[in-house]
Amino acid sequence: MIDDYILHFTPFSFYQPHITELMEMSKTQQKVKKRDRNIDAMKFLLISMVTLDHCQVVTGLNITPDYEHIYQFFQAINMPIFVFISGYFMRRNASRMKFYKGIVMLIETYLVFQIPYLIISIPYYHKVNPLVLLQPGWAMWYLPSLVIWRIAAYELPERIISKKWPFLVFLFMLSLLGGFMTYNGHVFQRIITYAPMFFIGFYCSKTTVLNKLKKINPIIPTLLLFAYGTILFLANPHTSALFYQNITYFNEYLPVMESFVVRIVWHVITLVVGASAASLMLRIKSDMMAQLGMHTLLFYVGHIGLLALTRPYLKSHGLLQNYPIHTMATFCMIIVFFTLLSQFKWHKYILNPVTTLLNKLFFFDKQVRLTVF
Repeated sequence: MIDDYILHFTPFSFYQPHITELMEMSKTQQKVKKRDRNIDAMKFLLISMVTLDHCQVVTGLNITPDYEHIYQFFQAINMPIFVFISGYFMRRNASRMKFYKGIVMLIETYLVFQIPYLIISIPYYHKVNPLVLLQPGWAMWYLPSLVIWRIAAYELPERIISKKWPFLVFLFMLSLLGGFMTYNGHVFQRIITYAPMFFIGFYCSKTTVLNKLKKINPIIPTLLLFAYGTILFLANPHTSALFYQNITYFNEYLPVMESFVVRIVWHVITLVVGASAASLMLRIKSDMMAQLGMHTLLFYVGHIGLLALTRPYLKSHGLLQNYPIHTMATFCMIIVFFTLLSQFKWHKYILNPVTTLLNKLFFFDKQVRLTVF
């Protein structure tokens, strides 16, 4: 899945082939040739779910009684599977130079979108506060988390990584203990909460688990997802926030020990629901979706930045109300906009302006280029 010609970064594949002419094959064929189309198509579905969730947040639809369960339903699917896939394509045998070039590019993308947040915060702090760079704005928490997970998987000694089950049990325990921290939504909580999913994906990469998921009778995952949706509709929607939003056990919804038990339950639910959803989505065969699935980093950071920048204006003009039509219109416009943007080569300068420029200047005529994963 990894070579010196095609950068394969999953779930966020943001560096397309850069060699000027790669013979007679079409661009789409070249990009998909050494990738799994089913996984790329699934990635596009997942980023669409993430975008829809965030559109519900900015319109307020996610907290309305009739729609909050839909928001919670997607949260058990999109980010847990994204984290799993990130671990699935993690490789410890990459050269140190190649690996850390990828880390640098991830940090660069994070800073490109986090620095504007720093500037916007100046009126609030009445000064330039560099610490804002360490406090990911809104949904930007995923990039620094991914950096930490990948470095841990790469640098931890083999004697630790090789002990799969004890290590996974340790990560699950760490995730549960994280709820006893007294602050909410901190990136560190999200790092430890989702770390088990990343390393489950990492260990599954050495197996044929994805092929086995595709072979499961589709009736079974469909029934499991239906059962989950029914339970979620009947349950208190705030309880899932103990896992997905990473709020502390010291919350206004449940006593401490009940909150602790709820996070255990949601860990189990995430594994079952995520596997069920993946089993169905991996069956999708669509070249168009697979091609768009290679640009999920653009969709991810792009829609966050676009919503953050336009939300005050749209709110002030009454264009972001908690109505389904407003949510769906916002969602469709974002998907169409970034679908069109992804077709232009220069979108790489948005995500990685410095490394893309350096690559252009120094590696343009060579068949070895800056690769990430």
